[in-house]
Amino acid sequence: MRLSLMCEDGSVIKDGNGFVDLVYESPVEVRALQWYGLDGEVEYHDGTEAIITELPQWVSDAVTIMEAHRLSLLPDHSAEELATKASELEDVLLAYPKAEQFVVDKMCNFNYPNINITPFYRPTDNNLIGVQVTGYMFGTTGITSYIKMINHQNELGVPLFAVLAPKDEDDLEQVRRLVENYGSIFFETLTDSKFSYPEWTLDLAKAQKMSALSVQVETKANEGFLWEGHLFDTNASGRANIAGKVVQLLLDPTIETVAWRLKTNVDVVLSVADFKIMATALTTHFENIYKESWLKKYQVEQVASTLEEVAAI
Repeated sequence: MRLSLMCEDGSVIKDGNGFVDLVYESPVEVRALQWYGLDGEVEYHDGTEAIITELPQWVSDAVTIMEAHRLSLLPDHSAEELATKASELEDVLLAYPKAEQFVVDKMCNFNYPNINITPFYRPTDNNLIGVQVTGYMFGTTGITSYIKMINHQNELGVPLFAVLAPKDEDDLEQVRRLVENYGSIFFETLTDSKFSYPEWTLDLAKAQKMSALSVQVETKANEGFLWEGHLFDTNASGRANIAGKVVQLLLDPTIETVAWRLKTNVDVVLSVADFKIMATALTTHFENIYKESWLKKYQVEQVASTLEEVAAI
């Protein structure tokens, strides 16, 4: 949760949205407070600042007052209407398959100025299915960031959801136009928080599957190679070390044995012949990993023509 409070004008901003002219109590010496999720800072009238790691009670009280004011502005809807909308949204989210954590993290690690994103977990089963916008400041920079996120969504196959809280009707209309212009669907929740989601298309499904296959290749490549009961390290440096040792053995015929530290941190001594046999077997092992991935990627790109066929690969 991101908070910004300016005591002088009675403002409370939560995750990019809030109100001014609220009436809440604050210490007389405090000018403002910023909270970044795990820590924050207090700004004093004398110009000094202090780092905090816990929210003061007066801040929690101010947020409660802001939330109460927000709820007071909402139109009245019956519990049945709200439950129907919640059920409709659950049905929408069921269309999305589980996403790869590594690919979602990759998207979250990109820099999107004026927009905050986090991993998005489907509420009904807590499966990771994409990323979500949790805070935004639209304008030239924010819109540029949003377009960048849409491009990454399409490249990586990571669905971009958005939990939006427009400040007023003008902001609501701007947000609606933006998300719809770039292919997302605006979902009316009957609350002040709106929701948008991309249609789960064949192109997105293929992009997600291609990203997942790339992750699977890296995972298999780094999990180690078992040869004659010995588990060899096969991450990038491990493979480079083995290749370098083979070259050394070819150049220096006086070497009779090879001492090698395994992935399990156990040392083993191999004959030169056995080491070369292991290295050859490792090469074949990697060829098989990549051949399997290439075949599956070909099936995704050239053969699959439905969402079900993509999911089955």
